[in-house]
Amino acid sequence: SPAFVGFASQAVAGAKMPRLMMNQLWDFPVPVPPPADQRRIVEILDLADELRRRRREAVEIARRIPTAAFHTAFDGVLDLFKPSTVEQVFDDTSRMGPRLPRTTYLSSGRFPVIDQGADMVAGFTYRTEDLYTGPLPVVLFGDHTRVFKLIRHPFAIGADGVRLLAPRSGWLAEFAFQQCRMLDIPSAGYSRH
Repeated sequence: SPAFVGFASQAVAGAKMPRLMMNQLWDFPVPVPPPADQRRIVEILDLADELRRRRREAVEIARRIPTAAFHTAFDGVLDLFKPSTVEQVFDDTSRMGPRLPRTTYLSSGRFPVIDQGADMVAGFTYRTEDLYTGPLPVVLFGDHTRVFKLIRHPFAIGADGVRLLAPRSGWLAEFAFQQCRMLDIPSAGYSRH
């Protein structure tokens, strides 16, 4: 509540890692509704938790649908072609442009800043010297988030943990991107690099 936020901002100690002073927290007055109202509040919060759980499950199912549809449509078809390694398909163009720290992202601007976050665009810049200088289209891979993005237009590279993979001659960027999206890349902590 606004009252607690105001209280908490005044009851902190420590310069490097501010924390709430516990002796003051114990004295903060907390409204306690009657038991019937408490039960109603708990029911509402439990329902909200259940909705969040169902949403996470739906997102996971939606994430798997493109892969399942691909396998249904092309099961066995791709087996007819000679396999290629990632290195044979892509050139690593990750160093072709500066990395912009998140603190420099603008809320609007001429060029999008694209990083490994879930959103396609994380921010903006006006500066042409911030732009990626490699070939387009390019596939962006976030080695922390395991997100793939296909980028077709000028952009600035955001933050760290981003690999930029330019499809080599003979490879359709959209096809390479869709193949990447179907990879099941496990979260492996720092060994993911």
